[in-house]
Amino acid sequence: MSTATTPRPVFPLVDAAPTDQRARGALLIQDRVVRRTAERAVELSEVGASTTGVEVTSAEGEPIRLRIAVDVVYPDVPLTEVLDSLRRRVSRQLSASLGRDVERIDIRVDSLVQDQPRLPRVL
Repeated sequence: MSTATTPRPVFPLVDAAPTDQRARGALLIQDRVVRRTAERAVELSEVGASTTGVEVTSAEGEPIRLRIAVDVVYPDVPLTEVLDSLRRRVSRQLSASLGRDVERIDIRVDSLVQDQPRLPRVL
């Protein structure tokens, strides 16, 4: 008569999630990661903006504070609406990607540029 046995794990099971956050260690996110994530959020926004500079003005462990300089395609709507939309987009992206709160984003418009229609590529 055979009895089925439960297979034993190769490695012993360890409690991988201590309840105390400090016991798990620290997660440090460098300023350059914050900066590049913000730059990418601007580039992917639907407002037609490109970054000319991003400065992280907060310290590690604090809510994120940024200064962003942008060139913006001359908008059909008030510029304040465009910048508010851009600010929301960057804030959401930083919070979702980095898991940190965003306290403040200052945006400076360096220039308004004319939207250049894209010509079809001829091969």
